Amino acid sequence: MYLNKLLLIISLLLNSPSFFAQDLETLRWKNRILVLEAEDDNNPDLLEQINVFRKLKPEFEDRKLLIFKNTNEGCNQLEWESLRAFQARSWNCGRIKRDGFQVKLIGLDGSVKLARTRPLKPAKIFELIDRMPMRKAELRTKN
Repeated sequence: MYLNKLLLIISLLLNSPSFFAQDLETLRWKNRILVLEAEDDNNPDLLEQINVFRKLKPEFEDRKLLIFKNTNEGCNQLEWESLRAFQARSWNCGRIKRDGFQVKLIGLDGSVKLARTRPLKPAKIFELIDRMPMRKAELRTKN
């Protein structure tokens, strides 16, 4: 009886969105972050940017780059096959006050390295990351 209750509680926790909630601070020094912001999930620039990035999974993984979508409908992490719920105290998750689109690149140190209001070509992002000192060190260690 006790074991059944314990299993039920664990199951509820694992399926709870708050269980998977993260904070951007926990990603600092582990991942670079690309935040795609728009007023809603149907923003054409947002959809275009996500479609372009979906094709580049290996390049993003190699650069330790995670992608998050932030709209008034909530925050989600792009996981290549689906989007999962994400909560973050480090930005106004789900509270976009302006119209339009914005893409922000956040470096390993947690600072914003690039912010644009138009979709970016992946080559531009990769070029910027590959010039960063931490990325150069990663490549030296890798080789």
